[in-house]
Amino acid sequence: MVKRIKSLVIITVLLCLITVLSLSSAYSKPGFKEELINYPYIEQSLLSSSRYTTKEKKDPEGYQDFLDNYYLSLSDEEIEARNYLKYGENDFLILYFEGKSFSVLLKNKKTGYFWSSNAEFLGDGENRNEYRTGLWVNYVIATNITRNYLSKNLLGEKAEVIPQTIPGKEGLSAKINFKDLGFTFDIDLYLEGRDLVVEVPHSKIEEKLPRYRLISIQIFPYFGSARQNKYPGYMFIPDGAGALIRFNNPVPTDYYTVKYYGEDYGYVDTSGNRDLTAPVFGMIHDVYQNGFLGIIESGDMIADLSAYFWGFRNSNYFWISPLYNYREYYTNVIDRNESGEATVSDKLNDVDLKIRYRILSEEEADYVGMARSYKEFLEEREIIHSKNGEGNIPLALDLLMMELEPAFIGNRQVKMTSPADALSIYQDLRKEGIGKFRLNLLGWSSSGFIDRAPYKVKFNASKKSFQNLIKEVEANEDRIYFQIDYQQTSSSATRPGNSDLARRMSKMKMELKLFRSLNDLSSINFLFPDASLDYALNDYDDFQKLGINNYAFSGLGNTLFSYYQSGNRYHRGESLAYYRDILGKYGKSAFYKPNAYMFEYTCEYYSLPIYNSQHHFFTDLVPFLPIVLKGSIDYYSPYLNFNALGQDQVLNLIDFGVNPAFIIIKEPTTRLLYTKANNYYSTEYSNFRDQIIETYHYINDALKEVNGSSVRKRQILEDGIVAITYDNGKTIYVNYSSKDFEYEGLYLKAKDYLVI
Repeated sequence: MVKRIKSLVIITVLLCLITVLSLSSAYSKPGFKEELINYPYIEQSLLSSSRYTTKEKKDPEGYQDFLDNYYLSLSDEEIEARNYLKYGENDFLILYFEGKSFSVLLKNKKTGYFWSSNAEFLGDGENRNEYRTGLWVNYVIATNITRNYLSKNLLGEKAEVIPQTIPGKEGLSAKINFKDLGFTFDIDLYLEGRDLVVEVPHSKIEEKLPRYRLISIQIFPYFGSARQNKYPGYMFIPDGAGALIRFNNPVPTDYYTVKYYGEDYGYVDTSGNRDLTAPVFGMIHDVYQNGFLGIIESGDMIADLSAYFWGFRNSNYFWISPLYNYREYYTNVIDRNESGEATVSDKLNDVDLKIRYRILSEEEADYVGMARSYKEFLEEREIIHSKNGEGNIPLALDLLMMELEPAFIGNRQVKMTSPADALSIYQDLRKEGIGKFRLNLLGWSSSGFIDRAPYKVKFNASKKSFQNLIKEVEANEDRIYFQIDYQQTSSSATRPGNSDLARRMSKMKMELKLFRSLNDLSSINFLFPDASLDYALNDYDDFQKLGINNYAFSGLGNTLFSYYQSGNRYHRGESLAYYRDILGKYGKSAFYKPNAYMFEYTCEYYSLPIYNSQHHFFTDLVPFLPIVLKGSIDYYSPYLNFNALGQDQVLNLIDFGVNPAFIIIKEPTTRLLYTKANNYYSTEYSNFRDQIIETYHYINDALKEVNGSSVRKRQILEDGIVAITYDNGKTIYVNYSSKDFEYEGLYLKAKDYLVI
């Protein structure tokens, strides 16, 4: 016995010695001490990176150069010398137009600044026809269609422009005639408050020569373009939460062209990683002085957003503009191998274009002003409404109830959370002081969950147990939603027939390949929009009989596609008409990542993007989308079970005003192993209970002070130090850095927040 104890002591001493030597060796490795010493530099580099918003800085010498040489302010004589004529004026703006190049000048009467549709301050040798024209068309030759289109600008084509005034409006209507190509259409330009409105009626577009087919139109591509790094501003892209590209450095190797509302699976079979959920874009030429927000009021369904940068193809300009696709390429399939040639539709997309350039002045001229202006636009059209909200914020809990796994014959049900379990979890968290909930039930149907939609309207547990859950939740004035999907389906689903499955423009079945994990390649299909409507309308009465009145749509708000059906081809706007009919029956509902076209039907917004796609040319992350929705629609984070950024992401939610969300199950997650829901690998309630309670109270203590209020201002005091001021007078200070911060008598702890 003594020998054994002696041996254990010797082994323990040796292990301790090895540990000490290992740590000493690691600490003495080249670079270890330097990393510790350099941590402030590393942290500063992170806080000034595109993962955050950086502090506004104006170099005095560079700013003076901008004021002296690049601030566009023209006298009446200079305007006349450029052959512009005045066509409209109101209390805010003056509109000038030059017909030969289809160009406009727009004077902001408040600041005296001029916005030009041309690239200004051209250097010697730069192609003036390209930069000094407000209209481009892209087309193909009908007898030799390839996936490369031909481009013509109005000056290069020497097209004819005939302007005339519009009775009752401050503006003009221009008749455009690309005579050699046979394209004619009208473009209306007029002032409306702080906006320059541009309209192209579809009924006025004609193609008179069968040799050419119109592909797309781009109007005022260089409106507000900024030369090199001469402007103290940035362009804004509604990518994810929001992205800025500051006019600092050239970007010679890349550009940005993305379709609004995501990829159109009627034409492509791969998903993109960029989300443009709102049909807007913008430019700031001088922060807190002059800027504009572009809002696509009609035509967003066929629009791409194009942004090009200084340095790309030797250009000296940053510019941003929508491109309107009246036709798109698809393959004319001639065999089962999907072989065929590229072609385009005979018919133009039947869409009217309407875009407004809202001019921003002084304190409005930043990304917060852009967001507030878009919010104002949506409120004017009663798409969103300010709501009365105060007190505690809601906690969103997604409860995964049941999924299927393969069995010897067919599938077996794997139950993870019963209605009684859900009720027990709800009651448990209420006892911990969480006073407001949004419960979302996933996998509530006997159909299962992943790839099984449209689900059978049949509970996978007793009706009474579900009704007990609904009754108690609603008695506490909380809400409980049942997640449904009438858009995506798969071969695993039992309800749809082959005739319900949508087809791409090529006539082939619409299919999307998705890797949910390294070993799970899934094939997703989509329902024809009219089939989606039929299933939804047929199920509605059954939902009512079960006492289900609140719905969470997982896909209906974030995916739009064109499709082929019964010899005809339909664009995305025609799909949307069916989906709106569904909401006309179901009423306001919850949505996962809805695009702007669903905002008027949205009462809860789940999985709000809190980052952007982090392209190398993005310089800042900004909360454009959260500012638009704050005080109108409650929105929630992606699942915090999978938060890999720890306290930084929690602070990000407070900064952006985002309510917390978790996905949980009652049973051990090992039960998910052989189901398609196995990517929710960290969801067991007993493991997350304390984190849910702690995280909720930490976030709620900040956001309950501004619940129901809108963001008025967001300032970066120093890199990593943010002050968000709300309409109710409250300000939340957030410190992302690892150092305490003092500001005007306030003491802000490291990695923490303060509400004043």
